[in-house]
Amino acid sequence: MPGISRRISNGFLSIFLLCISSGIDAQESIPNGVVVDSVEVANSDGESFAVYLPNAYNPDSLSSIVFVFDPLGRGKVGVEQFVEVAEKFNHIIICSNNTRNGPYDRNFEAINRLFGQVFKQFSINEKEIYTSGFSGGARLASAVAVLTKAVRGVIGCGAGFS
Repeated sequence: MPGISRRISNGFLSIFLLCISSGIDAQESIPNGVVVDSVEVANSDGESFAVYLPNAYNPDSLSSIVFVFDPLGRGKVGVEQFVEVAEKFNHIIICSNNTRNGPYDRNFEAINRLFGQVFKQFSINEKEIYTSGFSGGARLASAVAVLTKAVRGVIGCGAGFS
């Protein structure tokens, strides 16, 4: 993709793979079946994400996950679009409050911190990782999938691609 340096993509892939293999810490008290709009990202400067854990989520079992990227960093808005799907397929839904349309460098740094938090906090099936986004967030979701090679599918909504 134009504008993405080799260094960033290699660093992004390395950090992503480290996150999914680093082990799982206990889930903080996030209730099932409720959209929580602001979970703090550890080791960040005020970054946060919205999350929805389906009613059937069990921290003792591996779960699939959908990372959603909203072009305006509205985590709750991104998560709310997928609640019905989360319940039907038992997906965890995560949407950053900090990624938005703009430079990939800044977004990849925020995504690395987000992935670090999420893969430690929740029981994720590394073979069931999906990304999604709206507009520029769809382009970001696609870039994450291409660079990590660990994303099973991308749901792109309303974006133009060259």
